[in-house]
Amino acid sequence: MQLIEQLFDRSKYFRDLLTEDFPLFTQLTVGIQDKKLPPPAQVATKLKDYAIVLIKAWFTKYGERYRQLGIAYDFLLDNGFLDRE
Repeated sequence: MQLIEQLFDRSKYFRDLLTEDFPLFTQLTVGIQDKKLPPPAQVATKLKDYAIVLIKAWFTKYGERYRQLGIAYDFLLDNGFLDRE
């Protein structure tokens, strides 16, 4: 996740590639839509929390340019993964 974070912030090409398949990224990192995160549970929880923080930060920074970020952010907000602020 740290590598993805760095590449996402530094490379428009990487952002384009990741946002093309952003629903799969969200499923695999947050564990939504019947996708469970692999054990151990403590690491899975850290991955989920970190991914949610990144999605929120990316939405704040790039949300207007990448529609998939907005869709993922709204989904997480509507389903209780994010707090309404």
